[in-house]
Amino acid sequence: MLVELIPGLDDRLCSYYTYLDERGEPLFDFTKRVIRRNPPGMGGACYHVTDWIPEICEPALKLFRHVGLRGLANVEFKRDDRDGQYKLIECNARFTASNCLIERAGFDLARFVYNRVAGLPQAPLTSFRTGLRLGFRWKTFTPSAPCTARG
Repeated sequence: MLVELIPGLDDRLCSYYTYLDERGEPLFDFTKRVIRRNPPGMGGACYHVTDWIPEICEPALKLFRHVGLRGLANVEFKRDDRDGQYKLIECNARFTASNCLIERAGFDLARFVYNRVAGLPQAPLTSFRTGLRLGFRWKTFTPSAPCTARG
């Protein structure tokens, strides 16, 4: 099957972020989960939490390397309640709406990417805070609206 609606609640969604260098090696690993979407089951993510989900790192890197992706990368999975496996939802080579949550957790992706592109020194991104939450308080997801991440 090429496309399938993965059953299960929205809190089964999770994402992996990295930056792949010229050799395709990840310069950091970051994961987070979605707790809620609006509207539920199909809408934009409106409530996120930073978390460590090691099971999604290897399949994400395998996908990125297979397509030859370099630079900033993000992939979203959903854990399928039927078999417990993580299924691919989407892949992005860009910043996402939860970028401010990632920055608050300790990974300033915008600065990291800028420093890489400009050839400036960059301290390694090695650890981030888990348990930080980001909620969008409006009915409709609006990426340009202010972002507030809380611990």
